[in-house]
Amino acid sequence: MKKYRNLFGKVYPLPIIIAISSLAWLCITVLSSSHTILKQEANFEERQRQKKEKIRNVDLPLKNLTQGLAIIKVEKDVDHDLVRVILRNDYQKIVTAYKVAVGSGTIHTECITEETDERAAFQPGEQRGETYPLQVDIETLGITMLAVLFEDKTSDGVPKYVQEMQDYRIGVRMGIEQAIQLIKNTSQLPEAEIAQGVVKLRSHLSANSDQKEPPLPHFIKIGLRDLKSRIAHALLTTESEMKSQQLNGPEEVRRKLATLAARLEVKLPKL
Repeated sequence: MKKYRNLFGKVYPLPIIIAISSLAWLCITVLSSSHTILKQEANFEERQRQKKEKIRNVDLPLKNLTQGLAIIKVEKDVDHDLVRVILRNDYQKIVTAYKVAVGSGTIHTECITEETDERAAFQPGEQRGETYPLQVDIETLGITMLAVLFEDKTSDGVPKYVQEMQDYRIGVRMGIEQAIQLIKNTSQLPEAEIAQGVVKLRSHLSANSDQKEPPLPHFIKIGLRDLKSRIAHALLTTESEMKSQQLNGPEEVRRKLATLAARLEVKLPKL
């Protein structure tokens, strides 16, 4: 086997020389990569710090594309990556939903859901606060009021965003209709099967379910998913009550399911 002499006069076989060289190269590469990653992290943190300081010191641009949902105050909480916006309903109508752009992101707020009552609607003259996460480019794009929906089914603002909110509600309505039927089917199961039926129903409605969704417009699917997720959460509470025996027997479970279905039926015409 051919051998090579190193600087210190010691002779090693060629494979050992190659292995040592490779190991040394690997160590150098790992150290170099680690240094690069640490440098990138430091640069990212510095950019984030500079961005926060810019947001802290700048007056956020405000824009309103509606006629009467006013932005009357903005409070920045840069340390927690939040912004609080105070809104006022200057319309003579009850507002039931609105959409706001925060930086490059948009946020849709529903004033009435299956979990709230009529007092949650945004009444004329009322003020309310919303807390939003700081979104990308908020320091340059600021906050924009995009669109609103009213209790009488009319709307105001940018048509594109009005349609997105209306599509979302179509999805919510679809979810309610499906959930009511599934809840009623579960409540009619034999006593020995009803507890497991609740578990299966909750799994079926879960947002993490593997069930195939129908080909629907994007915001209809979002509304459908959100509604199913909220009902699945309510059923999870029912499961916990069954396990802890707070619900005494199948009849109490049936009553619980009937209450949930009735609540959904009441909300259905209002969406």
